[in-house]
Amino acid sequence: GHAAEALRDLTGAPARRFSLVDARAGWLSRLVQPLLDGLARAVRRAVGLEHGGAYAQAPERDTASGVWAALREATEFRFPACASCGEPGDEETLDEATGLVHGHAYTVLGAWEGRPWGKRVVKLRNPWGHGSWKGPEIDHDSCSGLSRAPGLRENLTEEGIFWMSFDDFLKHFSGLDVCSVRPGYLSSAFRLQAPEMPAAGPGRPSPLFATLGAVLQLPGDVPEAAAVAVSLLQGAEDTKGLAGVGLEIFELTSMGPVHAATSCCAVRREVSVDLRARPGGRYLVVVHWRPPAALPAGHAAAACSLNIYGPCLAQLLPHEGSVEAARRAAYEAMLAAEEASLVFAECGARITTWRDTEGRVNAFLFDGGSSPNGLAALFKLQLNNMQLQAAFP
Repeated sequence: GHAAEALRDLTGAPARRFSLVDARAGWLSRLVQPLLDGLARAVRRAVGLEHGGAYAQAPERDTASGVWAALREATEFRFPACASCGEPGDEETLDEATGLVHGHAYTVLGAWEGRPWGKRVVKLRNPWGHGSWKGPEIDHDSCSGLSRAPGLRENLTEEGIFWMSFDDFLKHFSGLDVCSVRPGYLSSAFRLQAPEMPAAGPGRPSPLFATLGAVLQLPGDVPEAAAVAVSLLQGAEDTKGLAGVGLEIFELTSMGPVHAATSCCAVRREVSVDLRARPGGRYLVVVHWRPPAALPAGHAAAACSLNIYGPCLAQLLPHEGSVEAARRAAYEAMLAAEEASLVFAECGARITTWRDTEGRVNAFLFDGGSSPNGLAALFKLQLNNMQLQAAFP
C-alpha cells in the first residue's frame, strides 16, 4: 500500500496521494492523451466493441503545480508528508548513482521557493537515519530569498537529511503522500452502501452515475468559518474495484440550498473537499458515484464511508426530498448573480457560465424542461501553467 493509507488510518485525517509520474509529464502529453483516448473510444464504438454512451473515466492526472502547492501547504501547516521512490511492491534496492533507495519512503521535511524567479527546493529525510542524495547539489548562489529554509547549506548525511531541487524531486520520486492533520480535530465516520446499478435493457442503456444524498449536521459550538474536511473513502482492496466519485456540498438555509463546495470527480480511494462551516450549520452532501468498469451490471459495489474531519463530532442524517431538485435550485440561484453569463439559449434550453472564487469557469447546461433533472451537465475549466511566447511553433 501507500503511506497515505497508513497516515489516514493512524490519524483519521484526510490523506491524498499525488502521482509524480503524471506530474512530470509535459503539458503536450496531457493535452494529446485525452484526444487519443476519445479517438480510441470512437473506433471501438464504430466496430461494435462499445455500445451506448458508456465510457471509462480515467483518474484525474496530477500536475507539477498541484504537487508544489501540496508541498507548500504541508510545509506551512506542518502536515505529515512522505515521498515514495520506486513503485509499490518494489524491493528496497540502493541506487548507487543517486544514493536513493527504490521501494522506500522518505519523510518530506519541507519545501521552499526563492524570489523573485524562485529556485524551488525540497528537504527530505531517510527514516533509516543515514544515506543522502548524490545527484546535482543545490546552487546556493541562485537561492536568494530562501532565508526561511532552515539549514539550506547543510546536508546532514549522518542523520539521513538532504536537499534536492524540485525538478530532481519530480524526476526521481514516484509519489507524494500528504495527510491534512490539524491539532484538536476529530473524525466522524459514517458507513455508506453504494446503490445497485440497474442493468441495461432494450433501448435503455445502463446509467453512468448514481447519486446519494445525506444531511450533515454540525453542532452549535463549531467555530465560525472553521475548516471541515468531507471525504469519501472506498473500501475496495483492488484499485480496479474503485469507483469514480465526486462530492458536492450545499448549505441548507431558510432561503433555500446554497452551493458551498465541490470536489474533483476522480477514480481514487479517497476524494475530499474542504468546507468553511457555520456553527449549527446543516449541509446537503451529494455523492456522485460511477461504478468501476470491472463491476458487472446488477452487482453492488464495495462499501464505503463518508468521513467528516473537523473541530467537533458531526451527525449524518437522511435527506428528505429530491437531491436533484436541491442541486438545481442552488445552481439556478448561483446563475442569477451578476457574475453569470448566458452563452446560448434556444427553446428553453440554455448554456450559462459562471466563475467561482478559485478562478474556475463553470459551464452549466440546462435542458428545456422543468424537471429537477434539467441540469444536464456541469463542466469546470481552469487554465494552468500558461506560457506566453513571441512565436509559438
